Amino acid sequence: MKDGLRTVPDGSEMDKFPMEGCKVIGGLFQAEFFSSPTKGVLTDILGQFAENRINLDLLTGRQTDDRLMVNCLVSSGDAERAKSLIQSDPDPGKHAVFREAVDVLSIFPHKADLRAVGLGLLAFAQKGIPLFGFCSSLSTLAFITDPNQTEMALSALGACFDLPKAVSTASEE
Repeated sequence: MKDGLRTVPDGSEMDKFPMEGCKVIGGLFQAEFFSSPTKGVLTDILGQFAENRINLDLLTGRQTDDRLMVNCLVSSGDAERAKSLIQSDPDPGKHAVFREAVDVLSIFPHKADLRAVGLGLLAFAQKGIPLFGFCSSLSTLAFITDPNQTEMALSALGACFDLPKAVSTASEE
């Protein structure tokens, strides 16, 4: 770093991008499923999760004309029940991918800035770190990755952002 500038993964220099915090949550189960976008599909599956007392740690989704895509994270204790409910859906167009363990790395810029989104995604891509999901809000950027790559992901993010020295960790086991 020189003159208040920091080197980013591509070797260029930029101003420091401060983060208010960094949190890692480990031990989560991920289910990604794709379904036909018929009315009520998402409501039905979420209703079944509620009836079976399965708490969602994170839910993201999107819909196109011909496909509904849902990504959800639950605790490892709810994994088998969540998997069973998703697999029991009779939709012939459904396809599901399950990951037994993922980590969520959340950083907190506490302001809207597309540069932060781009830098975070670029940090993962340039280091070849798997990214199983991503979501953002005004205050948080959350990256879902392989738990065996968490330290490398934190290092890659640290090259782009002024992360706090202490990283908060939690386990959902």
